[in-house]
Amino acid sequence: MNSLVFPIICILLFRNSLATFDDDLQTILDFYDPKGTKCVFNQSEITSKTIDFFPKCQKVYGLIIINSNTDFSLAQLSKVFENMTALYGGIKVENSNLTSLSFLTVFMFTKFDLYCETYGVFIENNRYLNDAQQLKSINQIAGEATKECKFRVENNPKLNMEDVCRYYGLASTTVLEASGNKKECGITFFPNNHLQYNRSSGCQGNQINTTSISEFKKCTTTYNGLQFSNISDVSSHLSKIDFINGPINIQNSDIQN
Repeated sequence: MNSLVFPIICILLFRNSLATFDDDLQTILDFYDPKGTKCVFNQSEITSKTIDFFPKCQKVYGLIIINSNTDFSLAQLSKVFENMTALYGGIKVENSNLTSLSFLTVFMFTKFDLYCETYGVFIENNRYLNDAQQLKSINQIAGEATKECKFRVENNPKLNMEDVCRYYGLASTTVLEASGNKKECGITFFPNNHLQYNRSSGCQGNQINTTSISEFKKCTTTYNGLQFSNISDVSSHLSKIDFINGPINIQNSDIQN
């Protein structure tokens, strides 16, 4: 019986993944309502078996998912997406063997439009990825309800996000979650709870707690907003902040206007 457990678990996980993809895709199609167009990509991953379904359109609706099954080189991926100038949906690169996101640079020469209200960009669990500078080539377009694209960059052990976040357009105009990478944006947590401040990319305003608050004396800019609760004597630590990008959520603290 034990020999059957692992295959059964794999089948269940695969079915759950497909169900999640179907739900995400349907949300995108319901939101943008691309009726009558032949520019919808409805496959759950980019591989040699699905690539013929990728529409040769300037405006594409759907999800671009690159994973461990993707059997294309960076040059081949660039060729696949060369006609696209706008994506209505999102991008996910997870568990891939890619070393770079350079395939993004072919979109509209330097930038491409990402309509991101319903999804965002997720770069996760890529053990070889060491170059994500191409995230700067994304021109994020969101509606009034969202206003910002959601970026999640996590568990890429060779990736230096510090360099990426020096680009003002990314660190200041996204809801950016970065952790588990070689280097993070702004203030970075280390095992002993010591923080390192990177002035060029700002401070992570959602990482304020009783341990880290003293390190924010150096900060003039935050991204991911300004969010904390149950902390006293905060005004002196945050007095140099003059720009906050993201939501403000302050509870049970003695901060003054």
